[in-house]
Amino acid sequence: MVPRGAGQHVLYVDDDEIMVVMVQSLLQHSGYRVTTCRDALTAVAAECADPARFDVVVTDFNMPLGSGLDVALAVRDLRPGPDTTRPWQLD
Repeated sequence: MVPRGAGQHVLYVDDDEIMVVMVQSLLQHSGYRVTTCRDALTAVAAECADPARFDVVVTDFNMPLGSGLDVALAVRDLRPGPDTTRPWQLD
């Protein structure tokens, strides 16, 4: 079960169209605003354009045009601090 959101803005990155549709719908129905990107380069560009825009970035690992690790490292560089990259798992 996804924790209930209160309008937090999620950037979801995945090259699999079915996963994008499914996760976007799940998050929106759980109270989150969602922006999706289909590759790492587009996600990094969105983050660079406005680093404060997203409350959290959720990314697939294996994608064309860069990996989820590339996205995580770019986010870390744009938002330095102890809470920048924190693994999180739903129970």
